[in-house]
Amino acid sequence: MFKRRHRLHWIFHLREWVWPRAGWCRVGRYLIHRLARFEGCPEHIACGLAFGVAVSFTPFIGLHFLLAAALAWICGGSVIASAFGTIVGNPWTFPFIWLITYRIGAAFLGSPDLALEEMDWDFLKANFSDALWPMMVGAIPLCTGSWFITYFVLRHLITAYQHRRRAAIGRGRLRSVSRES
Repeated sequence: MFKRRHRLHWIFHLREWVWPRAGWCRVGRYLIHRLARFEGCPEHIACGLAFGVAVSFTPFIGLHFLLAAALAWICGGSVIASAFGTIVGNPWTFPFIWLITYRIGAAFLGSPDLALEEMDWDFLKANFSDALWPMMVGAIPLCTGSWFITYFVLRHLITAYQHRRRAAIGRGRLRSVSRES
């Protein structure tokens, strides 16, 4: 009943995934509304998001979803929200995250610092073990700080959003959607 008459070509789906027709701002607003409308208390949602954001600062690419989900589950946070939080680590932000974590770790360990031009894929492949240890050490303060900032800011924002939404539903301005009907 709600399907298209003519199925879209896979290239159209690929283009929409890379550059949405409605724009990235609309996608961002949609994600914010989806996060705010999660069921559960704001503390659990904020905890899951905070673990997702914090894990994005680790050099363990490919394990971010699993690490964030495991940490959120252990601490009682939302596992789905933790997956949304890992969006902070993406191909556009990883080079900056890697450089910052390496520089912080090198400062703590007393290792030589690298210029931005030296920190590329060839350097990481050739000196993986030499670069990994400073990045792991440098990720600790970034993970900790980002977790606390994300948790407290988002807990406040989600609480305020849920109160406003409940008040609007109580006044009859929004329709409440119940799962039982």
